[in-house]
Amino acid sequence: MTMHYAPGDPDIAARHGARTDIVVVEDEPTLARNLARFLTRRGYKVAVAGTLARARELCRALAPHIVLTDYNLPDGNGLTLTDELRATGFPCKVVIITAHGNAALADDALRRGADRYLQKPVPFETLASIVGELEPTA
Repeated sequence: MTMHYAPGDPDIAARHGARTDIVVVEDEPTLARNLARFLTRRGYKVAVAGTLARARELCRALAPHIVLTDYNLPDGNGLTLTDELRATGFPCKVVIITAHGNAALADDALRRGADRYLQKPVPFETLASIVGELEPTA
């Protein structure tokens, strides 16, 4: 599937207001909900996707600054999303988070354009620190 992005599209801005800060892509509902709540309490605008297909839709519509994506998803993986975002030149930061990773996967993720690679479980405070480092500067 080819993704087409228009982060500066005025129709998107009119429909959604300010740009969404973070899209969380996580198929485990409790973790996704808790992570979204945690980040929202820290002042971020957060949208959640449980599948690769929904993540594509949200990224296209909301133009997030940061995408936090699980590696294993029901309909694909977070590296596919990373590849698609990078191929289109979409200017967001990508963090791959997985419970089943290894050094080879970490190297592959970073080589393919992920900004960070994290092994679950990730303490939310650690994730908040990384998100803070990846935030765009004004």
